Amino acid sequence: MTEHAAQLAAKVEGSTVTDDGQQMLLKLTMANGAQNVIAIPRDQILSLANLAALAITQSDAAVKAQVEPAPAFVVSWWELGVEKESGRVVLSLVFALGGKLRFHLPHPMPQYIHESLGVMLGKSSPEKPGMPLV
Repeated sequence: MTEHAAQLAAKVEGSTVTDDGQQMLLKLTMANGAQNVIAIPRDQILSLANLAALAITQSDAAVKAQVEPAPAFVVSWWELGVEKESGRVVLSLVFALGGKLRFHLPHPMPQYIHESLGVMLGKSSPEKPGMPLV
């Protein structure tokens, strides 16, 4: 922290959204014990999630984290679909608290995931693209 001017948030207490859904309210307890609530516009929440994921990766590299297994999100459910407009495959993951993130899987990633799962589960993959997934 000595290289960057910043206020240390000792703990993330929780979040909610405003009644109109236009802001995420992020409640923090600061190092001095004070509580702050930061309002983050709806169109910036995905960027915040992306930056948090990047920070986890950069932090692990900086501290040379060797934790096995690496900490990971617990997923309580998943959904897989195809967007009607674009034809893109979308994987949605639901987390323990009920939050959901959607991931667009560009071609040929869905096929690679399918093949990898087949190997991991000891099942063969379809020989030809377009065959039904087992």
